Amino acid sequence: MIIVDTGFWLALANKNDSLHPLAKKQSQKLINQQFITTWCVVTETCYLLQKRVGIDVPKTFIHKTLKN
Repeated sequence: MIIVDTGFWLALANKNDSLHPLAKKQSQKLINQQFITTWCVVTETCYLLQKRVGIDVPKTFIHKTLKN
């Protein structure tokens, strides 16, 4: 079980983030692990994704996160 904070989600969802390649690599490496987070982290991540990437990005983030 891996506890995930906002920084990881932001880097994973934002291809322009300098840590995106590392976050993507780690998520693939840990594919068989269960990621857990809090609603506070989800809320913060959605807010920052909207501000930094685009208005529709939080919706995609939520759907992908809840799917897994």
